[in-house]
Amino acid sequence: MKRKTLMSWSSGKDSAWALYKLQQDPQIEIDGLFCTVNSEFNRVSMHAIRVELLKQQASCIACMETRLNSLFTVQNNPSISICGSC
Repeated sequence: MKRKTLMSWSSGKDSAWALYKLQQDPQIEIDGLFCTVNSEFNRVSMHAIRVELLKQQASCIACMETRLNSLFTVQNNPSISICGSC
């Protein structure tokens, strides 16, 4: 039985490599990604890319036959919350 896994996504090359390696593991099913977003600037906290690019990345990942249900964003503000999928 595969382990459903939620992966932290920074939007950078290291996250892409980690996702690729996890996809190679027959015991793991990537169920989603989550990413921290600065709500004031509407950019990914780690690399400061715009949320629009983050959405494009998620779309491309899903097109590569990843069983990705959603990409969650965590707003980087005093009241941290999980927002719905992008």
